Amino acid sequence: MNIFLYLKGEKIYYLKENKEDVLIEKFEDFVRENKKNTFFLIFSKLNVYFRKVEFDFKDKKKIGLIIGQEIEGKLPKSSDSFYFYFEYNYLKENKTSVNVFAIEKEKLEYFKKIFEANKVKYYFSIDTILLLNFLKTKIIGENFIGIFVEDNYFILNVIENGVLSNVYSYFSEDLKGNLVEVLNLILSSKKLPVYYIGKKETFEDLKFEELKFITEKKFNDILKEIKKIQKVNFEPIFIYRKTFSFEYLFYLAFLFFLSFFFITPYFEKNKKEKKIEEINQKMENIFKSIFPETKKIINPLVQIKEKILQTDISTKISLSEKSIIKILEEVTLLFPEDTGTEIEEFTFVDGNIYLTGSINNLKDIDRIKENVKKSKIFSDFEISGISVTKENKVKFNLLLKMVE
Repeated sequence: MNIFLYLKGEKIYYLKENKEDVLIEKFEDFVRENKKNTFFLIFSKLNVYFRKVEFDFKDKKKIGLIIGQEIEGKLPKSSDSFYFYFEYNYLKENKTSVNVFAIEKEKLEYFKKIFEANKVKYYFSIDTILLLNFLKTKIIGENFIGIFVEDNYFILNVIENGVLSNVYSYFSEDLKGNLVEVLNLILSSKKLPVYYIGKKETFEDLKFEELKFITEKKFNDILKEIKKIQKVNFEPIFIYRKTFSFEYLFYLAFLFFLSFFFITPYFEKNKKEKKIEEINQKMENIFKSIFPETKKIINPLVQIKEKILQTDISTKISLSEKSIIKILEEVTLLFPEDTGTEIEEFTFVDGNIYLTGSINNLKDIDRIKENVKKSKIFSDFEISGISVTKENKVKFNLLLKMVE
C-alpha cells in the first residue's frame, strides 16, 4: 500500500481516500507503525526553491560541470546547504534551459534518517511538478498560466513552450489579494491564458476576467488522477569556487593606489588624503544604504565583513573594469527609501549582480523594474522566486546584467 504525505510549510498532512489534511504530530511514530507500506513524501513549493538557468549549448556533461557556478549566489544560503533536482529542457537554436529545484539539506536529511532507520521504502516528489503533469492532461496548448488553490495556499505555474518557466507560491490569509497582485504583475509582461483549479466559490470571489475555471479539486483528488507519480531524486552538487572577497578586492585596490603614490613623487599629499577621504565617505554611504539598522560606522570594510559572517551571506566579487563603488551606488539608487527594502544577499560575479531580499509589496517591485530600465550600467534584469513572508513582506530574487 502507498501512503502519501504532504509537507506544507512546517506541517505534515496524511492524504488518504476518505481522510484529508490530517496532521501527523509524531512523524517518526507514524512511520514506525506503518513501516510495511511505501511512503511518498511530497514537498510543497513553500519548502522548495525554484531557479531557472540557461545555456547556449546542449552538452549535458558540460552543463553538469558548470551548473554549480551558475546556481551559486542565486539562493539564500550557500549551495552547499542544499540538495538539488534538475529538469533539462532542450530548446531551439542549440540552447538548454535547466529548471533547478533546491531543498535545504537539514530538512531532507531529517526525513531520510527516519525512513532509513525504519527500513521503509520511500520516494520524494514536489507539488509544483505534480500539478504541472495534471494541467497538461486538462489544457491544450504550450503557453499558459495554471493556478491551484486550496484553503489559504496557492501555486501558480507559468508554462512557456511546454515547460515550466516560473513558479509562485503563497500561504496567506489574504489569498485573494496576493493572487490578483501576482497575476497583474505577470500579465503586464506576458499575455497568456489563465486556468484555475480549486474551490469554485473562491474562483467566483476572485472576479478576475482572464481566469478560466477548469475543475474543483483538492490536492488529494489530483494525486488520484495522476497515472504515475513523478519521483524526484535530490542530490548534492559540487561547487568549484574561484572568487574574490570584498576584503581582498579592497586591499588589492589599496595596494594599487599605494604603489601609484610611491612612483609618482609629484603627487601632492593633501590630494591623496582628500581622495582617500572621498572613498571612505562613499563606502560609508553605501554601507548605510545596505545596512540601515547599523547606527555607528567606524570602519565600513570591517563592518561589511562582519555583516557577511553574521548573516551567512555568500558574497563574491569578480574583478571588473567598472568601479565597485560606482556599481554599489547604482544598485542603491534602484531601491527608494519608502519601499522598505531589506537586502539579505548581494553577489557580484562575472558581470552579473544577484540580489535576494524583501520589499513592502508587489507594486514596489514594479518601481524597481522601472528604475532598472533607466539605469545606464544595467542592460537587462530578471525577477524570480517571489513569495510572501509571515510579516506580509514580498521576498524576491533579482538578477542584474551589466552593460558590457
